[in-house]
Amino acid sequence: MDITKDIRALLHETGWSIRNFARESGVDHACIARLLNGTRKGLHSSSIEKLWPYLYGDKRPAPSPRQTDDAA
Repeated sequence: MDITKDIRALLHETGWSIRNFARESGVDHACIARLLNGTRKGLHSSSIEKLWPYLYGDKRPAPSPRQTDDAA
C-alpha cells in the first residue's frame, strides 16, 4: 500500500482538489499537500484513520463526470 500514490489516484479520479479532500476527510490540507510533495514522509495513525474510508472504504467517491466521459 502506497498512501501517497492512492491519494494522487483518488484526486485524479474524482477531480477533487487537496482542499476538497481535506475538508471532506477532516485532515489538514497542508498535511496532505506536504505528503504529496515529498516534504512529509508519513501520516499519524489518526490521519490515516480519517483518510482510509475515502481511499479504500465506503466513502470512496465516484469518478468525476469528466473522467467518465474520457473513458467512453
